[in-house]
Amino acid sequence: MPEQNLLDTNVDKLFESLSIGKINDVRKKIQSEVERKKQELRIIVGERYRDLIEAADTISDMKKTAEGVISHIEEMSVKCQQLQLRQLYGFKADLAHIKSSR
Repeated sequence: MPEQNLLDTNVDKLFESLSIGKINDVRKKIQSEVERKKQELRIIVGERYRDLIEAADTISDMKKTAEGVISHIEEMSVKCQQLQLRQLYGFKADLAHIKSSR
């Protein structure tokens, strides 16, 4: 009996048409198919779990990188403001020096 048909089999008809020995054989085939499916499921779940862990690690790395970029941008903004203030102070000092020399 093919494995595909084992799960679709009517149990009552099996007991009516087969001997106990053959029914035991069918049971063993069904049980081996169930074990094979369990193993496939374990493999699939394991692969998905590994993919999930990799995705979580990637997301964590992306978060750290984004935080670093934001920190650098904030530092650059502060430095630009400081530079702008220095230029304004220098410009005002130069004007004061020009007025005093007149």
